[in-house]
Amino acid sequence: MQQEDWAYLRQLDADPAVMATLGGLRSLEETKEYAAAQLLHWEQHGFGWWIAFDLATSEFVGRGGVRFIELEGRQEVEVGYGLLPSFWGRGLATEMVMAATRVGLEVLELSRLVGITLPTNAASRRVLEKARFHYVRDTVYRGLPHALYERLRDTA
Repeated sequence: MQQEDWAYLRQLDADPAVMATLGGLRSLEETKEYAAAQLLHWEQHGFGWWIAFDLATSEFVGRGGVRFIELEGRQEVEVGYGLLPSFWGRGLATEMVMAATRVGLEVLELSRLVGITLPTNAASRRVLEKARFHYVRDTVYRGLPHALYERLRDTA
């Protein structure tokens, strides 16, 4: 992510279909704050959200990657994504989650990654399962019920 990428995040944050599963619409000011927090995450940790573009058209697709979150009172590294609706159903979410998982487990050499989604978001649950994440339990994240998934680094 770069500082000017906040405008791409704004496209996601202002889309009711996208934000229905990501905590609700954000105001312009909230998007700017969110973008600044993501840039700070990169500066502090050397990894974070990516901005994704369609290889054929260079069109903005969405964001995703790995980042620290606080969950159940501890720091976890989350694999996550958010795509514009015009790109849903093309396998891009799965591709993004699999790439982020490789970065987390192979490049960053983390032993565990988590994925969270609303319990009713069947599409996101399938994406995590395709990337070999396993359901752990229901949890609460930012005041909303979520399904918690994890993926452990293969030791064999």
